[in-house]
Order: sequence, then C-alpha cells, then structure tokens
Amino acid sequence: MLRALLFIPAGDPDMRKWMVALWAHCMRRKYKPEAVVHEWCDVRKLMDEGAAHKVVVARLDQVGWLDVVSESSDGDEAKPSRRTGRM
Repeated sequence: MLRALLFIPAGDPDMRKWMVALWAHCMRRKYKPEAVVHEWCDVRKLMDEGAAHKVVVARLDQVGWLDVVSESSDGDEAKPSRRTGRM
C-alpha cells in the first residue's frame, strides 16, 4: 500500500473540507494516509526521509511553485494541464 502525506496549507479557512476530500481520495486510491502536513518544507523533509510515497493536495494553487505539464498525444508542444491525479 502506498503511503501518502496530506498537504493542507497552514491557516487554510477550509481545512476541515480539504481533510475530508483528501482522506476520501486516499481511500479511493488505496493510499495509507501517514500525516497531515501544513508547511511545504515539512513535506520535503518527510519525503526525503522516506515517510511516504505520495503527496496529496486539494488544489494546485495550494502549491504555488508547482507547474503541471502534459504532452498531447498528437505530438504538439506540451500544454499546461489542470489534472492533479499524480505528482
């Protein structure tokens, strides 16, 4: 079973809402939630230590430095994607 960190930024006004959504996502994907993390530096530290295999976030804007890019199947240049299923 893959272990996951649930990332919810500190001070997020919808923390409970995101907790339920992230937990449900983990159950659907059969991930084992290991911890709820509120600071990205802690996510990096825990990932470096091997505490988890995945990081689950609710919205891309919660991780402001992250760009997600996927290539189209027709060979066109890469286009931004809003898909968040995998990191």
